[in-house]
Amino acid sequence: MRKKNEGFTLVELMVTVTLLAFFGLVLAKTVGTSSWLAHYRLKGAARDLASSLEKARANALKENREWGVAFDTGTNAYALQSSGVDRKMDTVADNTTPEGNVSLAAYKNGIKFGRGGVSTPPSMGTIGSDVTFPGNLVTFDGRGLPIFGQQGFCYLSNDEGAVYAVGVLPSGVVRVQRWTGTTWK
Repeated sequence: MRKKNEGFTLVELMVTVTLLAFFGLVLAKTVGTSSWLAHYRLKGAARDLASSLEKARANALKENREWGVAFDTGTNAYALQSSGVDRKMDTVADNTTPEGNVSLAAYKNGIKFGRGGVSTPPSMGTIGSDVTFPGNLVTFDGRGLPIFGQQGFCYLSNDEGAVYAVGVLPSGVVRVQRWTGTTWK
């Protein structure tokens, strides 16, 4: 009877582990510094903002009172807000922020309110600032519509120069668009 040699030798195992470690380091370096990761994070921030706007709209419909999203361009943060006891957002003293502030810095890659070098708005009009909602606040009424005159866009950018626009249309629809370099898609 002949004994079968099964398994790996120590040399084969060491070579395999060394190659895996080398390729792992190369991949980690590439992923950590690539522009696709920065774009992915920016896209995630834009989608999260759109989700907060949709949640404000849904809560306004559900509770038949005003809900909104307030933007702080100085700290690059925004917050979902409830209108409080009086059911009106214009009485700031009783408004509540049930989920706290969302800081854009948490997404990394220099994500902030900004439009980079983009001068063409996603729809009619002009780009006046990084957040075009009046008073840096968008409020949805009990029907899920933005309070008159509060439709607009919020622009998010990163260190790579990519830009997303998250907007609320007069119908209450939330829209996310990406700047391709020549047009919004």
